[in-house]
Amino acid sequence: MRKRFFIILIILLACLQVPFAVVASNTITLNHISSKTSGSVVTIGGQTSLSEVNIKVLRPNNTVLYVDIVNPAGGVYSTGFQLPSDAVWGNYTVVVGMGRYVATETFTVGDTETPTPPPPSETPETPETADTSETPTTLPADNPTGSPSSGGSDGVSSTSNSSLLKTDATVIIPEDTAPKDIPPPIQEANAGGALRDIINHWAEDTIKVMITQGVAQSYPDGCFKPDNKISRAEFAVFLVRAFQLECESGKVFCDTAKHWAKDAIATAAAHEIVEGYDAGTFGPDDLLNREQMALMIVRAAELKPVSSELFFTDSNNISEWARGALASATENGIMTGYPDNTVRPGSRATRAEALTVIFKAIK
Repeated sequence: MRKRFFIILIILLACLQVPFAVVASNTITLNHISSKTSGSVVTIGGQTSLSEVNIKVLRPNNTVLYVDIVNPAGGVYSTGFQLPSDAVWGNYTVVVGMGRYVATETFTVGDTETPTPPPPSETPETPETADTSETPTTLPADNPTGSPSSGGSDGVSSTSNSSLLKTDATVIIPEDTAPKDIPPPIQEANAGGALRDIINHWAEDTIKVMITQGVAQSYPDGCFKPDNKISRAEFAVFLVRAFQLECESGKVFCDTAKHWAKDAIATAAAHEIVEGYDAGTFGPDDLLNREQMALMIVRAAELKPVSSELFFTDSNNISEWARGALASATENGIMTGYPDNTVRPGSRATRAEALTVIFKAIK
């Protein structure tokens, strides 16, 4: 009897220890950020045991300036962005983490910078953050959903799993607080120079061709950021440039009226390449997923949707509105899926993937 009692006691103690072990294993730190001046670069980084880190930067008036999703490597995460040249002076708040594991840091934008940072702070269990890793699947057709894509025969590297990062806050902002007057990314043509972050990248040659043809541009820091997720607005811009669409007065949505890509979105809408979630909403800064990308590229290339059966292992996950387009893109060799015979229709597309499907469609 005593032996059975001790066995039950040991089992109970083991069960009680599991939650504490899980809590203890999830931590995140955020390095101190020194004071900045308008136009300077802000580096955000720290250490974490999380597999994915959501990053948000708030202006002094608590509107969203910047959002990113980073996959740490070796327990370390890092990202950065450039402040606008006319950034408002004041205290900016950085929030990093996932779920209830969050770290925060405040930095000041003014007329001087402070160079020496103190040790990092750690607040692993603050019960608040916005998890931007998923968009609800109940949104209308061409709604971005899913996990980041990696490893595929569409030209996707199996090690490519970084996240959306663009200067001047041109990123996905799923909350209702999204500013609608965000200027375009700070970019410059860099066709002849070496882009340091595409060397030996699986899409290096394609990216160089697309930059030479004026479809895409690099950033002023000499990077292209090929594995960052691409927004619906960016892809619309790429399509208008790649297919040399004449500028036309098309649909101006409520959320594109003051957007930096307003003209390209209107042109793409006039050519019936893009549509909105509804009559007034396009979601220009929402991340583009692969089935959206298939629909847009098929329309831009003036290919007809087909009713062929798709034999990917995850074909059942393809939305009905995207089936014909994905089948057409597959038949025409524009999108071919992944080595594990998946197509991952809801996964977010990267800048490199987007240029690859465009390159295949126009060549």
